[in-house]
Amino acid sequence: MKDDKERWQTPALRKPQLMREGLSKRYALPVFASNALSSVSYAPDQILLTLGVGGIVASGISLWVGVAVFAVMAVVIISYRQVVLAYPRGGGDYEVARQNLGQSAALVTVSALLVDYSLTIAVSTTVAGRYLSSLFPSLSVHPVWVALGIIVILTGLNLSGMRESGKLFAIPAYLFMAAIALLAIFGLLKEAVGTLGLAQTAQMEILPSEPYQAGLTGLGGLLLFLRAFSGGCVALTGIEGISNGVPAFRKPRPKNARITLALFALISAAMMFSMLHLAKVTGVKVPAFDSQLLSADGPVKAREVPPVIAQLATTIFSGYPIVASLVIIFTAIILIFAAHSAFNWFSQLTQVLSRDGFLPPQIFRRADRSSLSPVICVPALVAAILIVVTEGQAPKLIQM
Repeated sequence: MKDDKERWQTPALRKPQLMREGLSKRYALPVFASNALSSVSYAPDQILLTLGVGGIVASGISLWVGVAVFAVMAVVIISYRQVVLAYPRGGGDYEVARQNLGQSAALVTVSALLVDYSLTIAVSTTVAGRYLSSLFPSLSVHPVWVALGIIVILTGLNLSGMRESGKLFAIPAYLFMAAIALLAIFGLLKEAVGTLGLAQTAQMEILPSEPYQAGLTGLGGLLLFLRAFSGGCVALTGIEGISNGVPAFRKPRPKNARITLALFALISAAMMFSMLHLAKVTGVKVPAFDSQLLSADGPVKAREVPPVIAQLATTIFSGYPIVASLVIIFTAIILIFAAHSAFNWFSQLTQVLSRDGFLPPQIFRRADRSSLSPVICVPALVAAILIVVTEGQAPKLIQM
């Protein structure tokens, strides 16, 4: 019979080295927040894409949409900071729901999380493929195959026993943060001295669609704002990771986890607001569908338009193509690591369910790789099916 202390420990965090030494804040941030940080690479796209449905004038309220998104994020992070204090041994949303609302609510919660992690794999690999396509345009013709290829590689790595490592995850996460910081600093400096150019899409015309021809007036304007807000809320993806991993932090664990949550909030807000502001001043446009964006040569296909960060990188570092390429590559890498993180969290949740008797007991034995194989393949298969069904279109996946 397990005592209460053992029951609180999630199987994935019972590693002797982690429990003996613990992760410092500088390593815990990239390990548990890589998924959440990576959402900065596509949350601005969703805001601009939705506002673009109302035409070019609508893009002026993108910052206000960002304010609304981060107001919600602040509430969520404050809530998780309380969870960290109340549940210092970890356990995550599943344990919180089980202790306060009962087993049925906990099963609904964990089911939602399992679906969420499968969707995260699909979204992250698809968006990573889009960034790679902005460097290699020939890949844009085969977005489905690019995303599926990334999933196959990640599935193979997970089946071979690759697991999350603080130092390993720190490298791409900090490279991504450094790239966005460099992009923001150079962009703002160029804007201040008047040398910031316009994005390539700034010269194109974006067509509003029904029922938003009137822009931001009336009920249509309110609906447009709410749709952009809901799209931008993908920035909240993965916030629960830090509260799930409290036992892996260095002592004092709750204090360090709360500080890490606050750091993530500040970093994420700074990154997203700077991207939205620079996208506004450079005239970045993101079409919601084919033929919405018109160039001098006619309609442009949506998949041929680079993501927001890729457009900003090529605009701000127009004279330094290598730097622009590095920003795009680091963004693609953090997305791939976010998908890998989702594999790990999916596996950990299934072990919790196995521990409590809702899945076969073999899954709880982490050393039994044969029992983990179907667990790892399930989210990969679900993500692959979703990518094929949506034809590799990130907006459709994110809306799910």
